[in-house]
Amino acid sequence: MAVMMTVAVWGQDVKIKNLERLKLMTSEELIHKGERCRMKKNMPDSALLYLTIVANRQLSRMDEKDTIEVMSHIAALHGLGILYSGAYFDYKKAYGYYLQAESMAKKYNRTLLLPSIHHNMLGLKKLDFSVNRRDEIIPELINDYKQLVREAVGYHAMMYYPIYVANMASFAMNSEMVDSVKPELEKYLKMKLPESKLFPQEVYRLICLAILAYSNKEYEKAFMYLDQQKEVILQNSNDSNFHAWLTGNNYTRCEFLWGMGRDEEGLALVQENLRLGQQADNHVTICDAYNNLMDYYHEHGDEPLANHYELLYLREKNYIENQNHLLDVDKVKYLFEIDKMNEDAKVQAEREQVKTYALWMVCFFTFFIIVSLVLLYRNYREVKEKNAQLFQKVQEQLAEIEEKKALLLQAPQPLPQVEKPKYQKNAIDETTKSELLHRIFFVMESSADIYDTDFSLQRLAELVEGNPNYVSQVINEKYKQNFNALLNEYRIREACRRINDREHYGNQTLDSIAEGVGIRARSTFVTAFKKFTGMTPSAYQKLAKTKVASTQTPA
Repeated sequence: MAVMMTVAVWGQDVKIKNLERLKLMTSEELIHKGERCRMKKNMPDSALLYLTIVANRQLSRMDEKDTIEVMSHIAALHGLGILYSGAYFDYKKAYGYYLQAESMAKKYNRTLLLPSIHHNMLGLKKLDFSVNRRDEIIPELINDYKQLVREAVGYHAMMYYPIYVANMASFAMNSEMVDSVKPELEKYLKMKLPESKLFPQEVYRLICLAILAYSNKEYEKAFMYLDQQKEVILQNSNDSNFHAWLTGNNYTRCEFLWGMGRDEEGLALVQENLRLGQQADNHVTICDAYNNLMDYYHEHGDEPLANHYELLYLREKNYIENQNHLLDVDKVKYLFEIDKMNEDAKVQAEREQVKTYALWMVCFFTFFIIVSLVLLYRNYREVKEKNAQLFQKVQEQLAEIEEKKALLLQAPQPLPQVEKPKYQKNAIDETTKSELLHRIFFVMESSADIYDTDFSLQRLAELVEGNPNYVSQVINEKYKQNFNALLNEYRIREACRRINDREHYGNQTLDSIAEGVGIRARSTFVTAFKKFTGMTPSAYQKLAKTKVASTQTPA
């Protein structure tokens, strides 16, 4: 069977300048206008524009919930595939639109549309097979047709089921593989399907009956079914498929006749198709007829006639190709504008995607910042409460220490006399340790010398009249810390007292207070202060200010 080609007859179209007005129409309205124009052979430009507008629309979340909007979008992509295949001969772009339509149908679970999309994709695959004469993929195509038929049943897309079965049967007959599709044919012929409003199903049922009968060598039945099909076709002469049905009936009848050796009758049918093509000015049918005649005479060794029809075939084919090229020149600006519109829509979609991404990022970072601020605030509250508790604890400790210190200063006890030679000759005993501890305690509690920046262990030993090593030993054993730690504790305690005393020390900085208690290095002061109080000097000072302010507030 010859390769079937379609030639678009250019005619009425719409202008790109009306684009903004058309964009205001709903997707459903545009699809309706586009499909109506697509069915008219002289209005492919209009259909292309209408469908492209819908295909370029971005589906929002609300649109995704709208069945009509989703279906319109899929229909637009599918229709563009058909247009680019049948009117513009751009099969690569056509297949791309089919793939997009398939992807959307799967994404939004519109499986009812998948068989129709797959049928057109299979048509492009079959066209490739026919043009390149790749007989090795015939079994693969047969399996594809079987899968399409099963898919129509599985997805309940029974409206076009007869067409799929009929196309499968015709391809199997041309490929001499009818036996491989008999189960599908027999199943279909046993089914009772509701009548379609779009086409007479009897056209497809009768062709299937004819092919099945012919494969069973029931030739009379086969021709009877073809006769009945032809009657149904003639009764629907106004149908847009009329010409394809009638020439298809003749080609099938021709295949039967040639298979039975009735060559002259088969040739007569090819000549009839040639006349039908000439009457309808359908160059595709004419080209098909010349191709069939060329193949027939080549097979039968009549090279002069074969060459004659080959010349006519090539001339007709060149006419079609040249016609198309000339029309492409006329339409190049229009198609360029359509491509530009597609590119603009793509750029706009990318911008929207970037905006959406940016919006999500802003939302994410805003959420992150809010959560961080909440956590920081909670942490701040916890730290504030903890500092308040620590501050109160320090105040209690300072009050307790001040009480003890007052008692000590009110009734001072004479310092025990310690024999100096004992420090030098013998190890210090417990009695001596106790006496030395008392001296150390008295000096640390009452002497202002400890706040001198140069105060040292040696100076403490001088004040307690003891050996520096023994003084260090007593401090380590009794206070459970070394001299420097003990000294810093007393100094920090005094620093806390001065920070609390807003009347006398309110104008001093923390650095000044630190130096006033004998600590020059700020880092040393902060470390020692946190160790003693559990908080930083600044946090303590803030709480102290708050306490003073609250005590001064009138009731």
